[in-house]
Amino acid sequence: FTAPGDFTEESGSLTVTEDGSVECVSITIVNDIEDEEDMECFAFSISTTTSGSVSLDISLATICIIDNDVTDVAIGLEQTVYSVTESDSFALVCTTVLSGSIAGRTLSIGYQTAEDSALASDDYTAVSGNFDMTDTNTVQCIPISIISDSVTETDEECFTFTISTTSTAPGLTLSPTSASVCINEVASEAVTIGLRQSYYSTVEGEGPVEICISTVSGDFEGSSFSVSYSTTSGQAEAPSDYVAVSGSVEISESQTSQCVTVSIVTDSVEEGEECFLVSFSSSSSDFTLQSPSVAAVCIRDAPSTAAVVIGLQESQYTVLFQTSDSQFACVEVLSGDVAGREIMIDFSVEDSANTQTQNGTLLFTDDATIQCVAVSVSSVSAGSTDESCLTLTLSPTTNVTGLTISPDLATVCVVPIEDTPVTIGLQHSYYSTEEDSGVLQVCVEIQSGELDGRTASLSYSTVNGAAAGTNF
Repeated sequence: FTAPGDFTEESGSLTVTEDGSVECVSITIVNDIEDEEDMECFAFSISTTTSGSVSLDISLATICIIDNDVTDVAIGLEQTVYSVTESDSFALVCTTVLSGSIAGRTLSIGYQTAEDSALASDDYTAVSGNFDMTDTNTVQCIPISIISDSVTETDEECFTFTISTTSTAPGLTLSPTSASVCINEVASEAVTIGLRQSYYSTVEGEGPVEICISTVSGDFEGSSFSVSYSTTSGQAEAPSDYVAVSGSVEISESQTSQCVTVSIVTDSVEEGEECFLVSFSSSSSDFTLQSPSVAAVCIRDAPSTAAVVIGLQESQYTVLFQTSDSQFACVEVLSGDVAGREIMIDFSVEDSANTQTQNGTLLFTDDATIQCVAVSVSSVSAGSTDESCLTLTLSPTTNVTGLTISPDLATVCVVPIEDTPVTIGLQHSYYSTEEDSGVLQVCVEIQSGELDGRTASLSYSTVNGAAAGTNF
């Protein structure tokens, strides 16, 4: 604020005596018609010219003047027509400040719904009440619940929503005050029918295959639809691999899914995976047949029952105390043939207290006939004179015909070292050689410490990588 536009400037002297401990100064506030900020302030200060023991406590005051001039404001409905469908949960009708400023006031607005072609309780839930518009709340929206029914009505039914002022508010213009809220019937959606899946896999001997179609979306409205089907040979041929079928199925509101059954022929011929097709079609334009409309059915040979023996390479492993944190124990196909199967074998490692310390699964295939387990011995605490052992046990993950696991148990023992520690290891961790080099030597050496007359026995083995046993 500045003087003299907002107040009369004052200055002067006051005398405070023993008989009059309160002295006042009158400041004239100017009442104007200008639209100013909601609140404007100026300062009033005092100081003393008396020396000695007189001191001032509060010497500065802030004086604020609140503007009471009326500001024009226009408030109204955001739209005069709202359109919803029966599937919508509600219609949201909003009132907003269209122009001007509320200027610190609280304006109370009343609202209510009124029936037109749409009826309360049948088509919508009637509402009425009041809401306040303020500087910080310039938009108010009222949700009106829409009622969905199964009755077929006219394309559009409407009701009215109105707003009004609940008291006199100078400077307020309320417009528009009325809106039509129209409810539309949910449009009927055409039926779409499609395959549940486009790829089926089966094994000889597992029985017939069911290829299914079902309703994806849409409204039947009492109708039913016919879908034709037929099989077509690929690598799998009828009648040697499967029984050909053709015909039609009906899809309706009460039967939204149908399956076609195709019998699979079991033989003793090793053929690998072979496939045939099941196609669905229709000449009707009353529904949509979703793409793809063709399913592939692939048949695999029945699993081999050939005998195979898988077992541990050794039944006893010894680790010198504190020389290694792990010991490799390898499992391999000892005889027989995996014969195209995937054979999974579980392993478990337990300590002397029968507490499991490791477990996992090994997978054997025609290309992976050796698998090794890194048995951790870091948790085994062998004393200077005591030997501590772990037990490694194998078992089949699932029942496999023709599989024998033997030997299925090995012990991994950590033995003490009498004298000073010694570290033994490979000279190198990476070797590179040409195919025509003949023989590659991989060497082990004492890297630190002394054996002191002892003999260290080490096991070694090769394990297939990208290079297999045919390469070395």
